[in-house]
Amino acid sequence: MKTRIISFTILIFFTLFSPLLAAMYYVDAADGSDLNRGTAQNTPFRTIQKAANTIIAGDTVIVLAGTYNERITETTSGSPGKPITYEAAGNVYCRGFTLSNGCDYVTIKGFDINPTQDDNVDGQGVFIGSGSQYIIVDGCTIHDAPRSGVKLYPDSSNCTVRNCTISYVWLCGIDVYGSSHTIEKNDISHILQYPPEYASPPSWTDADGMHFMGENHVLRGNKIHNILRSDGNSTAHIDNFQIIGPVTDCVIEGNYFNIYREGMGEQGAMISDYKGAVKNLTIKNNIFVGACTIVLEKVSSYGLNNIRIINNTFYGGSYYSVQLKGCTYATVQNNIFYDCGAGTRGYVYVQSASVPTSTIGNNNIYSSTGSPSTWAGGSFTIPAKGDQWDIDPKIANVGSEDFTLLPDSPCINAGISFSDVADDFYGNQRPIGSGHDIGACEYTKNSAADTIPPTSPSGVRASMIN
Repeated sequence: MKTRIISFTILIFFTLFSPLLAAMYYVDAADGSDLNRGTAQNTPFRTIQKAANTIIAGDTVIVLAGTYNERITETTSGSPGKPITYEAAGNVYCRGFTLSNGCDYVTIKGFDINPTQDDNVDGQGVFIGSGSQYIIVDGCTIHDAPRSGVKLYPDSSNCTVRNCTISYVWLCGIDVYGSSHTIEKNDISHILQYPPEYASPPSWTDADGMHFMGENHVLRGNKIHNILRSDGNSTAHIDNFQIIGPVTDCVIEGNYFNIYREGMGEQGAMISDYKGAVKNLTIKNNIFVGACTIVLEKVSSYGLNNIRIINNTFYGGSYYSVQLKGCTYATVQNNIFYDCGAGTRGYVYVQSASVPTSTIGNNNIYSSTGSPSTWAGGSFTIPAKGDQWDIDPKIANVGSEDFTLLPDSPCINAGISFSDVADDFYGNQRPIGSGHDIGACEYTKNSAADTIPPTSPSGVRASMIN
C-alpha cells in the first residue's frame, strides 16, 4: 500500500511540475565543447547542432554571441505549452535553420542568418518543412541567401514570421504556402533575381516582396521597399506581393509598400488564378507608394471572386491603381488615390466582364497637378457613385509620407462602414467619429508619421560570415 502511495505521489509531482523541469542548454563557439554537458554557461556546447541533437520538448537553447559556421537541422518537436526555443544572446551569426517535415512547436529568435548552400532546402534562411505546425521565427536578420529568406512549405500551418529583416535573398523575402500563417512586422528589401550564390536560377526567376498561396493567412504590418532594378534585377517583374492561387480567406492589412519599378511599368501587386482559385481576399488599411497598381487578372478557369480592396491609401504611380480583369464580385471602396494615373489614366481599370458584379465607389480621387482622368477602360464610368472627385483629401504631409488626415479633411466620417475594418493602419480604433474615414488612416488629434521607419538606403547590407 505504501508503495502505491509513493508511486502515485511521484506521478502527481511529474504531472504538475514537469514543465518546470525543462532544461536550459548553452552554446559558445569560442569556449564550448560538444563533450560538455551544455547545461550551464560555464560548460557550454560548441555547436548549435549538438544542442539540437540533445534537446526534448520544453527545452531552451541559449546561443552566446559569436560566429557559428553551421546550418542547424531540427527534427525534434516541442508540444503545446512546451515549445523548443533557440534564442540568440547577443550577435549570433549562423547559416540558418532547416525544420524537418512534421516538426512542431519550435521558436527561433534573434539570429543573424547568412546561408551559403546552393540548395532548395538549405539555401533558405529558414526552411519550415511540410506538415510543420506552430513554428515561430522572431527578430531574425536574414540576408545574402541563394534562396528565399523564409519558406513555409505546403501543408505547414499556424506558423508565425515576425519582426525579421530580410534582404539580398532570391525570389522573395517570404514564400508562404500552407494554412493559417501570420506574417507580421517584417522589413523586406533588395530582393534579387540573380543572387551570386545561385549558380543556375530557373528561367522564370523573379524578385518580389512576398509570395503566398494557401488559406487563412494574415499578412500584417510589414514593410516592403527598395526592390530595385539597379540591384541586377534586369528582367524581373517586381511586385510587392504576388498571388497565383490557390488562395482562400486571407487578409493583407496595415502594410507599407514602396517600390519604384525604374522603367519596368507600374504594377505593384499581381493577383491571378494561374494555379488555383483566389477567393475571399481582403486588402485593407495598407499604404501603397510608387508602383502601386494592384492587378486582379483571370488567366485560367479557376477564377477570382470576392476580392475586397478597402480603406487603403495610394500615392503616386503613373498607371491605374486597381485593375479588374475578369474577376467577379470585386469591391473597391473607401480608398484614397492621390496623384495616381499621371492625369491620363483613371484610378481604376475595369474590363467589361468585371463590371456587372463589381462594387466601386466612395473613394477619394485627387491630383495635385491637374484634374484626374476619367478613363476607366471597359464599359465602366468614373467618377463612380459616392466618389469624392478631384477633392483634396487634406493629408498631413504627403512629402514625408505622413498619410494621416488633417482636421478639415473631407474623408473624415465619409466612408462606408465595414464590420471587419475595426482599426486603421496605425492600429487606431475605427470609427472614432460618426462613421468610418476614407483611406488607410482614421483621423486622430495626433499625427502618427514617426511610426513609419525610414526607408533603408540602397546598398546597405548586413554582416556576412567569412
